[in-house]
Amino acid sequence: MKPLITIIGAKGKMGSAFTELFRKHSISVLEVDVDAELKAEEAVPKADIVIFSVPIHSTVEVIRSLAPLAKSGALVTDVRITLELARS
Repeated sequence: MKPLITIIGAKGKMGSAFTELFRKHSISVLEVDVDAELKAEEAVPKADIVIFSVPIHSTVEVIRSLAPLAKSGALVTDVRITLELARS
């Protein structure tokens, strides 16, 4: 049985890449983002896996507010892009 995955920040670079990857393998993804109809409070409790892909400055706050909504036994994780800007 394939898991149901919720991606918080599904429209960003990493979130959309993961969404595309999972869908290529016929894995159902619930997409949550600031402009999405589906709200995180609805999607997180349904998921077997919750992936947070939000800006670094809001990661801790978002995870603290939504992770407790995950069902028992769900995998909760985060992915981010960390960039180091070169100074010229």
